[in-house]
Amino acid sequence: MNYNTNIDGVQLEIHAIDFELDESFLTRIETAVTRIKRMAGVDVIYATFFLRRESSQSTNDKSVHLKVGIPGRDPFAAEKGSDWLQLLKDTTEQVIKQIQKQYKKD
Repeated sequence: MNYNTNIDGVQLEIHAIDFELDESFLTRIETAVTRIKRMAGVDVIYATFFLRRESSQSTNDKSVHLKVGIPGRDPFAAEKGSDWLQLLKDTTEQVIKQIQKQYKKD
């Protein structure tokens, strides 16, 4: 499943490899993008999510990779686990911390 939209000027791409996402999880991803934009304090150009379910593993069978386009270096975060929502939260927090560190005012 591929999903593309624009949220408050941020181009959002979601690539769910070999499975379909439900509407409520799509909404949570959109909320995460809005949070990144609000917390980052810089122009966010795009956010790309790659979600994968590994059928060969019984635990930690899900992975979320997140790349965010901003002026300068683009932050990236990846996590594996068993809970989509926790993975989304963790990758979102990692990206926000990377952006804030990159643009930290001394």
